[in-house]
Amino acid sequence: MREKLLNLLVKLYLRLRCLAALRCQVWGIGAFLTFAVTGYTLVWMGFERLEAIKNIRQEIVRLQSSLNEVGYDIAYEDLSFSSFNPFQIMSVKNFQLYSLYEGRHWVWLLPELSLRVGLFNSRKITVNLPAGQLLEKGADKYTLTMPEVSLEIRTDKENRLNQMVLLAKNIKISDVADIGELQIASRRMAPQQLSELAPFFENYIDVRNVTFNALFDYPQAQTIERLYLNADIIGTIYGGSTYKNDLENWKTLGGGIDVRRLVVNWGPLLLVARGDVFFDKQQVPYLHLRSSSKALNEFLDELLNKGWLESKGVFVAKILLNSKAFKMNRDDKFMTVTTPIDYKDGKLMIENIVVKDLTQSQEQKLGEAVNAPVN
Repeated sequence: MREKLLNLLVKLYLRLRCLAALRCQVWGIGAFLTFAVTGYTLVWMGFERLEAIKNIRQEIVRLQSSLNEVGYDIAYEDLSFSSFNPFQIMSVKNFQLYSLYEGRHWVWLLPELSLRVGLFNSRKITVNLPAGQLLEKGADKYTLTMPEVSLEIRTDKENRLNQMVLLAKNIKISDVADIGELQIASRRMAPQQLSELAPFFENYIDVRNVTFNALFDYPQAQTIERLYLNADIIGTIYGGSTYKNDLENWKTLGGGIDVRRLVVNWGPLLLVARGDVFFDKQQVPYLHLRSSSKALNEFLDELLNKGWLESKGVFVAKILLNSKAFKMNRDDKFMTVTTPIDYKDGKLMIENIVVKDLTQSQEQKLGEAVNAPVN
C-alpha cells in the first residue's frame, strides 16, 4: 500500500515538474515574441519617420522653388529633425514668408513652428502653429493671435496631399478685426476618377463672426456673421517640380472650379450663390455666379459711398435690379433679387453691367508709381 502511494506521489511530482518546465518554456517563447514584435515595431517606426523626414525636406525645397518662381521666399533659423522624438519630428524658429518684389514689403513671421507625425502613421502630420504671429505690409505691422488653432495634413504613399483641416477660434488681427471661428478643409475625391476632368478636390471655407475694428473704414454692419464657400476643384492636379507648373498644367488640361455654394451674411446683405470659375485660352480666369440675395441694392450703395464701385455702372445695374426685385415675405424690409455676377477681363459685372473696372485701377497705380518722385 505504501509502495503504491509512493509511486503515485513520484508520478505526480514528475508531472508537476514537466508542467513547470513547459510553463517556463511558454514564458520564454512569449518573452521572445514580445521582444521581437516590439523590436520590429520600433525599427519599422524608425524607417517610417526617416521616410517622413526625407519627404518633408523635399517639400521644403519644392516650396521654396515654387515661391521664388512667383516672387516670394522663405527664411528660417535652427531647422532640426528628429527620428526618435515621438512628439516632434521637425522644429524651426523665426520662420518667415516674405515678398521679393521691390517696393512691396510683405512679411509673415512665425516665432516657432514644429511638425509631429503619427506614431504608427507617418503620413498623418500635425502642424503646431504658434499662438502669436506677426504680419507686416509696407510700414504697417499687425499682430495675429490664434490661441486655439490646429492644422492636420494627411498624405498618400506618393506623398501627395490627401486631406487638410485647419480649425481656429478667437482670432485677433490687431487694428483690423476679430474672427470668432475659421474652418478650412480640403479632401481628395475618389482616387479612381472617371476622367481627368472629374472632381478632384472638395474644399470648404467657413468664417464666422468677423468683427471689424471700430476705427476701420468698412461698409455695412460692423460684424460679418458668416462667409461660407463650398467648391470642388475640377480636373486632376499632377505633382510637378513647382506649384506653378502644377497649376499651369491643370489649367492647360481644362481644369476649373465648381462653386457649389457661396454664402455671404453681412447685414443687411444676405447672398447665396453658385457658379463656376474657368479659364480662357490665355488662362485668364472667368467667374460666373448665379445669385439670390436680399438687400443687394443697399449693399451697392454702401460700396459706392466708399468709392469702391463706379457710379455709372451702379446706377444702370440698380435700374435692372429694381425691375425684377420682389419681397419674399410681406413684412420683409429689403427686396429679394436673383442676378448673375461675373468677373471677366478684370471687370466686375452685375446684370452684365460693369460696376468696377479693376484694370483701370491697376493702370492708375502703375502710372502713379512711374510718376512718383525719386528720393
